[in-house]
Order: sequence, then C-alpha cells, then structure tokens
Amino acid sequence: MLKAFEDLDNAGKLTLRYDLGLWADETKGTEQIGRFKEARDKYQGELYKIDTIKIFSDGVGDNQLVWDQEILEETVAALDKEGFRVYIHAIGNQGFYPSGNSLDAFEYAAKVNGKRDSRHVITHLDWVREDDVSRFKDLGVIPVPQPAWFGNDWYDDVRVEELKNLNRMNSYFEAGIPVASSSDFPSTSEFLSDFRPFTGIEVGVTRLDRDKTDQTDLKKVLWPKEKASLEEMITSYTINGANVIFAEDERGSIVVGKKADLIVLDKNLFEIPETEINETKILLNLFEGKEVFRDPTFINASYIKTLVEQFEEDGEIVNHGVARSLQAHLDTVVRFEKLEAAKRIVKHLQRFNKLLDKHKKDGLISEDAYNTLKTCTVSLIKKWQKDCNKDLSYQVNVE
Repeated sequence: MLKAFEDLDNAGKLTLRYDLGLWADETKGTEQIGRFKEARDKYQGELYKIDTIKIFSDGVGDNQLVWDQEILEETVAALDKEGFRVYIHAIGNQGFYPSGNSLDAFEYAAKVNGKRDSRHVITHLDWVREDDVSRFKDLGVIPVPQPAWFGNDWYDDVRVEELKNLNRMNSYFEAGIPVASSSDFPSTSEFLSDFRPFTGIEVGVTRLDRDKTDQTDLKKVLWPKEKASLEEMITSYTINGANVIFAEDERGSIVVGKKADLIVLDKNLFEIPETEINETKILLNLFEGKEVFRDPTFINASYIKTLVEQFEEDGEIVNHGVARSLQAHLDTVVRFEKLEAAKRIVKHLQRFNKLLDKHKKDGLISEDAYNTLKTCTVSLIKKWQKDCNKDLSYQVNVE
C-alpha cells in the first residue's frame, strides 16, 4: 500500500494526505522500534508519511487488556524518546481505571524522557473517569473519540452507574482540551450504517442514535451534560484534527495563507434542525485549491464556461476561436438559467453537445477535455429536464 502512495505522489496524482500508524505487537515490546524507524525513514513524502505507532491496550468494551502494564509503559517511553506519536486504542474501563491506565503510560514517558509537545493520542475512550479528564490536559494527550457512537442505544447495554463516565465530549471542551473527532472507518462500517463526519457532528450535538427510527424518547438522551455545541463539533472535525498531526498552521481552518483544502456543503449547518445535520451533502471538494470532486447537481453553465477557459489555457482546446464558439452557446444558457427557462436551457445545451462532438471529430479538442465537458453538460441537461415536458421533440438522449 505504501508503495502505491509513493508512486501516486511521485506522479502528482495523490489527492489526499496519508498519515500511517504502524501496529505495535504486544508480544515484542521495544524490540520492534528499529523496524518502525526504518519504515519512517523510507516513507516520508509530501503527502504521505509514517510517524505514528498504534497500540491496542484493549479490545472492545466487554473485552480485556492486551498489554502488560510494565511493558506498555516501557514501549511508550521508548517510542516517545524516538519522536514517534503514540496512538493508543482504549475502549473498556480497564484501559483507564486504574490498573491498566493508558494515561499512566504517557505519564511514565514524560517522567523518563521529559515532557515535550508530543501530541500522543488515546482513541475511542468509551469510559473515562472525571478525575482523568484533567490528566489529558496536564500530559498534553489528545482524546480522539468517534461521536457517531454517542447515541442513546447505550441505555440498553450499560449499567446506570456507569453512564456518568460514558462517551464524554463536553468535558474535554470545558477543560480546554483540543479533542479531535474521527470516524473509525473502516472498522465502524461493520456496526454503523453511516459513519460520515456529519453523522458524528449530529450525534455529538444531540446524543441520539442515528440508526434508530424512533428518535422521540428524549428522556433517554445519553448523558445530556456531555452534549457539545455545533461549533465545537465542527472544530473537533477540522482544526483540532489538524492539530493532532502538527498541521494546524497550514490547514484545518479558512485563513489566508493556509492550504485551500475546502468543501462546499448543500446547506448551512447553523440554519437547519440538529436532527437534519446527518443529511448534509458535499457539493465540492478542493485539495490544495484544485477541484477533486463535484456533485453532479452542483453544475451550471458558468462553471462549464470556466472549464472551457481552463482547457484553452492548457492547450487542450486548439485555439481561441474554438473555445469562443463553445462559450457563445454557454453565454445563452447562462441567461436562460437566470430566467429558469428549462426548455430553452435544454435546447441550447443540446446544441452545445453537437458542437462539442464536431470539434472532437475534427481533432480540435483533447479526449480528456471532451469527456469532462460532455459529462458536465449531460449532468446539467438531466437537472433541467426534470422541469421539461417529457414529450419535448428536442429532448436529449443522455444514456
């Protein structure tokens, strides 16, 4: 897998960042650190790297500890000394209370090596005692929960006395801890029907299970005190996530000078009911300012005109005359879009497609440019045909 990322990065085709965490074998302790260092030295690209080691301190909520505490502490201290970020999986209460405390391992590392800005992580954190919340801040350890799991279905599975320590979120914000949220994909996909960030944001705000059809039992909101605000939940999925990997100065928020890693949504999350956040769609995804995804519904004639201009500039349309012939049709469509004149829009887009086919046949436009413009035009025709009579004589075949 790492070779594939390396090849894509070298070819300039990688459109995501990959921060890999290598798995630490509980039977090998500090013996495996040499191998980790070799892998880190080998794989350090612009968009992919290895600087994290993943440790499973336990299994799931009803399981048991995996690591012997002394070996865990020695291994974490050794990894910390070598500059690795340690990422500990801790779900059940023995991952924290008290004999197998993951925080104890980080405290031991700080004692042995001296405290530094390590940004070590504990993830999942189903059970965390109130006294341990302040220890996260004191040690500089970052909690990374999966809020999609915060729903009220826990009432059926957990003793009432344990609910007060279950799935904290607001406690971290109140303590000034930069908690970051994640999806736990692909593992979570086996248990939750929807693990997208919007699901986590909604459940973090409502504490209601998204997988249940009946959301009316508000008396069973999972520990309402731990509800986070919408702004806090968005922060946990953006700038706080960047903070975990020391990237808060270059991405994670919309600030002049940062990388343009941006998404455009189909609705304003602050203007819709909390229980509809999960239905949010991404219309556009930019990676370092370059478009890598666009929803077919987020296309209009002005956008297609921009593509024509870009293809002309890149030499994929042979000259300005060819580009201008295409833009003339699109100028007409832009005017009719303002009037929402669906029939006229479809008619002129159909003419645009015929001209596009002719230019392609004559070798005046590249294959890639042709396919992109054709796909966008067909999507736009489909969008406007919904408002047209089905028996239009000029209805385009969009198969």
